[in-house]
Amino acid sequence: MRSFFRLRADWQTDDEQVDVLVLFNAAQTLDTRQLLEQVDREVRATLRPDQLIIISRGQSAAAAATDLARPEVRSTLLQRVGEGCHVELWSFDAAGAAKSVGTLQEGPFHTNPGLHAILRRGATEIFNEHKGFVEGSENYHFRNPSGKHTDRFMRLSNILVRQAEITFLALALLPFVPSGTMNAYIDTPALHAVVSALNELRRGSDNEGYIAAENFRSYYGVDEHPFIEVGRSVAIVSASSSGGLAERLMARGFDPDRIVHLLFLGEHKGVLQVAVDLAADRIRNPKGHDPARRTYDGDCALCRQGSMFIQLRGDQFDVSPPQPVPLVVRQAHAPEALAAQFARLVGGRCLNSSTSHLHKIDTDALLAHADYVERLDYFLRRFVPAGAQFCVLPDEQSEPWGALAATRSGQTLHFVRADRPNEIENIIKDADGPLLVIAAAIGSGRRLLDISRELRTAAPRAPITYLVGFAKPTSPDQRRTLRNSLVFSNREAHHAFETVEEMVLPSARRENAWDRELAFLQAAADTWAGRNRKFVDQRIDRLGNVSTPLIEDAFVANEESGRLRLRPGFAFWPEGLVTGAETQADVFATVSSVLQSLRTAPPSAKEALRSGWFRQTLIHPEVFGRFNDGIIQASFLRAALPSELDYRSDPELSEQVARLIGRIVDGAHLVRGEAAFEFLLALGCERLRLRSEHLALALPQAPARRPLVQAIRKRVKAALKA
Repeated sequence: MRSFFRLRADWQTDDEQVDVLVLFNAAQTLDTRQLLEQVDREVRATLRPDQLIIISRGQSAAAAATDLARPEVRSTLLQRVGEGCHVELWSFDAAGAAKSVGTLQEGPFHTNPGLHAILRRGATEIFNEHKGFVEGSENYHFRNPSGKHTDRFMRLSNILVRQAEITFLALALLPFVPSGTMNAYIDTPALHAVVSALNELRRGSDNEGYIAAENFRSYYGVDEHPFIEVGRSVAIVSASSSGGLAERLMARGFDPDRIVHLLFLGEHKGVLQVAVDLAADRIRNPKGHDPARRTYDGDCALCRQGSMFIQLRGDQFDVSPPQPVPLVVRQAHAPEALAAQFARLVGGRCLNSSTSHLHKIDTDALLAHADYVERLDYFLRRFVPAGAQFCVLPDEQSEPWGALAATRSGQTLHFVRADRPNEIENIIKDADGPLLVIAAAIGSGRRLLDISRELRTAAPRAPITYLVGFAKPTSPDQRRTLRNSLVFSNREAHHAFETVEEMVLPSARRENAWDRELAFLQAAADTWAGRNRKFVDQRIDRLGNVSTPLIEDAFVANEESGRLRLRPGFAFWPEGLVTGAETQADVFATVSSVLQSLRTAPPSAKEALRSGWFRQTLIHPEVFGRFNDGIIQASFLRAALPSELDYRSDPELSEQVARLIGRIVDGAHLVRGEAAFEFLLALGCERLRLRSEHLALALPQAPARRPLVQAIRKRVKAALKA
């Protein structure tokens, strides 16, 4: 069991921004082996921190200090964090007060953020990671037990996942539990786990006894619950944005100093006690949340706009989710720059997929594509800083970009490879002239963040220009976050960040349709015969060859030698762009970008693809009629998430899709049925799912006019029956 909670955050001092790693030990004793493993994982993932703070319980602090002072533990720990890291041990007592136990190593950069600040940021991290907010949409909102209508609410049970995190939250409550407290009245059973952890933290103190927890069921029970000995009790409210429940508790006899909110996001009224304030603050809580929300006591503007309300019931805010919402994908849903991008990129063969990588950028193909090189040339002439001596490259594939930067700017650049240990630190030490960081292609941008962190130490006075050949963020928000992180500087002006091409695409870790296809074909390979068996064996070999990208053979046609081709009039591309130079990978990347943009649309968007507890958007069957080229239909089938093609919860849509597939399979020899194999494959791989009573409509009895389609239909029937 993991006994540590980890927090990694930047703390601003007067002169420096200090990168602090906090390790909170939730166990009663310090497991030094687990501590060293945690530090090792952290350093490998996000490099060495400037400061390490280890927090342990007061009653075990002396033993923890002794363990950390053992030569083999101390030397290993300091070796992993490096000689520049300030390392200290903190403890806390039964009242939640912290103190420094000792410093293991002095470092040049350190700060004293205070335990309360650590608890606030750490609890916010827990809240964010485990999605503590349940949010509505334009289609629905919530009516909470108090009767108010709101567009979101906090649900404590969502974030009580790991024991170390639960203990960390209990520590945030500790200072608000008066000495001598005997009872804790809680508003939700989810708080039982937190009170149990609270008792563990208080154990060992001579002045503190066991606290018994009792659930008063929030607004449902606050007015009738038989509260006793309120003067020796504490009332714990799990989460609030108004303090309304606290007012009801005060009316039942509780003093304000015996009511505490574990999580709070809103306006502090009167004497509210708050353990964790989730509100955003640029300095104190940069990952916090905007307290503004839409809440209505009487006349509800959300209802007037056509949004339906979902009644929250019980002390755990239980709900019944609404029915799935079908979405018709249209031309207007494409990102604004997408058409112009593909006007430049089509035919360049720089976008491809495989079973190992959903969307891979072929950087060699980019540099061989004239339209891209012309755009790159302008960016190099515009953004490579004059007087630059060093060019940092994250990897080998970025070297040609560095060479072009030197040629176009007419400068002699010294190239530094960031993927080689200590090269930045050894070569660029204390440089103060302009630096160029150039990357051929990035996804999340994690490598650039690592480089930024190293340069902040190696060359803190140097202005930096980041230039990316092709960026594929998963959302506009991710791109903005990356840019803001890279350009931030404490100097007179911020750094610069520019991308030559940028396209919103799903993460490489997302569900991959070619993985599913390979598994399906391998599972039933022995049941294929004759020419069809030869085709399947060849397809299995092709999908297994991950080093050769899928460009013109991403989809399977209805005949062994066939190819799905695009006809003129593709809605997401400029008119006249379809000339025969385009590839299947181009079409797939286009559709994939459109769908990912719909998934990451802002909450205010009227139409979006949402996959969550309260809403599941489905691709409307009409999409396959509007986009009736087989290659586009195949792109939707492979670019959609399985949840977006799961029609089992809507009988009407399930029947509609089943009839559509049946007609396509019947017409496998006609233009209307050119994607028949792809539809049947999606069914067999269970990426597209129908209600059992509708499967017969999708798998008609009449033999298909194409042997390959007839063969896969037989396998799909067998697989779905099994």
